[in-house]
Amino acid sequence: MNTNQKKFEATADPYNRRDQMVKFLSAFIGGGSLVYFFFFLIFGTVLSIPIEMNSKSVLLLDFGLSLMFFSQHSIMVRPKFKAILRKMIPEGLIPAFYSITSGITLVCAVMFWQKTGQPFFHLPTWMFPIMAGGFALGMIGFYWGVKSLPFFDPLGLRTETRNDKKPSLKLIGPYRLVRHPLYFFVLILIWTSTSFTLDRILFNCLWSLWIIMGSWLEEKELVTVFGQDYQTYQQQVPMLFPIKKGY
Repeated sequence: MNTNQKKFEATADPYNRRDQMVKFLSAFIGGGSLVYFFFFLIFGTVLSIPIEMNSKSVLLLDFGLSLMFFSQHSIMVRPKFKAILRKMIPEGLIPAFYSITSGITLVCAVMFWQKTGQPFFHLPTWMFPIMAGGFALGMIGFYWGVKSLPFFDPLGLRTETRNDKKPSLKLIGPYRLVRHPLYFFVLILIWTSTSFTLDRILFNCLWSLWIIMGSWLEEKELVTVFGQDYQTYQQQVPMLFPIKKGY
């Protein structure tokens, strides 16, 4: 090994360790936050930190926690914000950085979420197996949607390479049935509950509204990226719910 090679490896090694550390944090925080979130959907505030507050204050806090997550999640995916990040962070680490920050805000939202007293209403006992089955199908569907995108890397664990070619629109798996299947399956996961307190109703309504608005905003960006191909796709496949309109 010559002197120049040794010098290059000595310079590159710290960056490799940095990249590995960032991706480890992304897997631990980003992936762990999803597990924590799904646990919250099933068991509620069992692992949340209780705070003594009246019902009105609880709902205001829960609203603020939701708004915090929505703001972080929505602002950081905008192209203009990504352009700012490229000036400060290597492009290959941007997905991992997004995963870490998103994971932190999601953990905070769930950890400090407060329950408002007794359930507002219960579903009848005979519906419990139906809702449990719906939740299981939602999990399976979410996994199906992720696996149907071979280049989908939400945690930023892969080595990113810049590709300036225009991306092609490939429709596989659930994307042949609905344009945003991941959002659709998350909606199923959110609503397959058997007991609803006021805070859970607030959660379901706020997060459902955010998902619908996020889908609508994402549509504009996808039309910009894929052009006429996506406009044709919009005409043939429903956006969020796999129900085609009759003509």
